[in-house]
Amino acid sequence: MRRAPLNWVFVNSIQMFAGGEIWMLTAMRGLRVRGHQISLICRPGTELARRAQQEGFPVFTMNFRGDFDPASILRAAAILKRIRPHGILTNMDKELRVVGMAAKLAGVPVVVPRRGSDFPLKNHWVYRWSYVHLATGVLANSKATKQTLLKNAPWLPAEKIRVIYNGIDPKPYGQPPQKNLRAEFGFEPGDFVVGFVGQLDERKGVFDLLKGFSKLAEK
Repeated sequence: MRRAPLNWVFVNSIQMFAGGEIWMLTAMRGLRVRGHQISLICRPGTELARRAQQEGFPVFTMNFRGDFDPASILRAAAILKRIRPHGILTNMDKELRVVGMAAKLAGVPVVVPRRGSDFPLKNHWVYRWSYVHLATGVLANSKATKQTLLKNAPWLPAEKIRVIYNGIDPKPYGQPPQKNLRAEFGFEPGDFVVGFVGQLDERKGVFDLLKGFSKLAEK
């Protein structure tokens, strides 16, 4: 039996465009294809806002100030009253605290923060209060992320956390390459090439990877 279409709002306060934002756009597309109504709340002038608007998603912009900032909460509540969603998915803890409070004012019944990496929750009253009283459930991208949450936040019920792996559309990867990167970088057709694609961030282990690359080059 096919479920009735839902009205969901995705919330993202990040100014850069990286993995979390790519995941968000991918999820928004997938839900829209399934017949659901999807809107986005984000900062003005971001790459995420631009791309979402280009793809025809309703985009509402606002500035996310400090945690529990009254002006931000009231702005978010006004947007939510206009959209009247069934649920909200947030990307960062700041969004949970701001839009989670706005959801209470707007009467939105479901607020789900997504944890896209296995960073532990801080053992602070703000985190305990927001995840217990504002979050209806928690979306984790892996079992490792869920285990980290349970280990560092024993006050968070395990049944509140749902693991849903990141989805990937395989179609673009089945197409012929648009560029000949080997020729562009001066490699021969038979050269063995290893690379890295991702954010140049220390936590990604790029320095360790470079050390490994140098050892490979020696051999």
